[in-house]
Amino acid sequence: MRSYLAHSAPLARDQADKRRAPRASSFALERPTGRYVVLQAPTHLGLRSSGVALAGDVLLEVGLATRLGAAVVGRVEAAPSWTRDPATGLCNGPEVAAHARRLADALVPLLEGGAVPLVLGGDDSVLVGAALALRRLGRHGLLFLDAHVDFTPPTASPTGELSDTDLAIVTGHGPPVVGDIEGLAPYFVPDDVVALGRRDFDAEAEDRAFAASGIRAFDLPAIRRGGLDTAVDRALDGVAGTAGVWIHLDCDVFADDVVPAVDYRTPGGLLPGEVATVLRRTRERAHLLGITVTIYNPTLDPDRSAARAIVDALVGGLLGRDGA
Repeated sequence: MRSYLAHSAPLARDQADKRRAPRASSFALERPTGRYVVLQAPTHLGLRSSGVALAGDVLLEVGLATRLGAAVVGRVEAAPSWTRDPATGLCNGPEVAAHARRLADALVPLLEGGAVPLVLGGDDSVLVGAALALRRLGRHGLLFLDAHVDFTPPTASPTGELSDTDLAIVTGHGPPVVGDIEGLAPYFVPDDVVALGRRDFDAEAEDRAFAASGIRAFDLPAIRRGGLDTAVDRALDGVAGTAGVWIHLDCDVFADDVVPAVDYRTPGGLLPGEVATVLRRTRERAHLLGITVTIYNPTLDPDRSAARAIVDALVGGLLGRDGA
C-alpha cells in the first residue's frame, strides 16, 4: 500500500487555469552551468524511514552530477517532525507544506531559466514541492513511475505516510493542507497524468480511489504484454497538450533484484535499461521539465550497487548513452 480519496471533485481544467497565481521566488541559488542541474531535498517527512534523506548525497557520491555534467545548485532542508493529524489521517501535513513552498521557491527560477532540475529526495513528499512550482507557472503533464499508484486515503493508511498518497495529493484528491497550497489545487489535472509501472495491486482502498480518479495507467503486466516503447509512446500522447512533462521516479519502480534498497519492496519491476528508455523517449518526444528521484534508501545498499544502477538509468536516459 502506498497512496487520498477526494472530499470534493477535482477542479476542471478551465477552473484550474483561473486559479493560477504565479509568484516570484526569493530562494538564492547558484547559477546553473549546464542543461541539467541537481537540487537536493533530503526529507523524510513523508516516510518514517530516515534513510531516504541520505539518498541525494549517495547518488552524487557515485557520480550522478559528474556523469551528467550537471551543476549541484542547492539543498532544501526539512525540519524533522512526526505528528499524525487525527482528522485527515496524514502525518506532518503543515511541515510538508512549508517544505513544498521552499522547494517550489527554489525550482521556479531554475525552470524559468531553462534548466532541467533533478530533485533528489528524500521521500515522495518532494513531488508536492515540484508540483507546486510547476502549477505556479502553468499547466504541465506528469509521468508517474512507481510500483504503486500512491492513492491510499490517509485515513485508510496504517501509517499516515504521505508517500502512500502523493499522486492523489498532487491531482486534487488530498487534504487541503498539502493539496491546495496557495489555492492552486489541483497542481496537475488528472487528464494530464499517466502512471507507469505499477505492480502492487493489493490495496483495496487505493484501488477504488485510483479507479475513480480518471488517471490513465500502464501497469507492469500491460507493459509486458504490449511492449515498453508502445506504453511510453501512448503515455506521452496522453500528456501532449501540456507545456511540458515532469517525471516522478520512485525508485521502487526498478526491478527488485537490482534495486532492493527501498523500504516497501515488491517483486518484479523495470530494469535500469528500461527506465532509461522511458527517460530517453520522453526527452526525445516531449519537453522534459525535470525529474523527482525518491525512495532510494542508502542504508539498505551497503555496497552502493543499487545507487549505481539508478545513476546508470538516469545518465543513460538523459544523455542517450551509458555515460561512461
